[in-house]
Amino acid sequence: MRFFLTDGPPPALDDLAAVVTAADATGLIARDAAEPARGDLYFDGTLYAEIEVNAPGDEIFEEDRLDLLDELAKQDDPKAAEAMDAVRWATGAVVLRVYEPGHDDWPRLNLIVDWLFETRAGVLQVDEEGFFGRDGQRIVALL
Repeated sequence: MRFFLTDGPPPALDDLAAVVTAADATGLIARDAAEPARGDLYFDGTLYAEIEVNAPGDEIFEEDRLDLLDELAKQDDPKAAEAMDAVRWATGAVVLRVYEPGHDDWPRLNLIVDWLFETRAGVLQVDEEGFFGRDGQRIVALL
């Protein structure tokens, strides 16, 4: 899943780590020593997801944007334009590669997603589900 930001540079990984630990004392983001914008998200010592902060100019950010714009262009849903605008003009992304424990415990993963929606403008893209807005409603499905 990816949260595409539309209102300024992406948050630092340390900011996201502070959100996690403030909301759940068992949560932590262990930074990848080789990649400062990447880490592993743990709760109770269990790996829930890999987390990465991407910015314009990052190869993976640009590839993700182009792939999603291509998919959105194929949609006949008029709401696809809203998601396309967010992806096209994104100023960064917070990416979570979720593992089974995370799929089984969405409230903990939502700590980050909820904080992003509360403090930033953007859209959430969930693989095989689509794009979602601040209100939690699906903007457009992508299957």
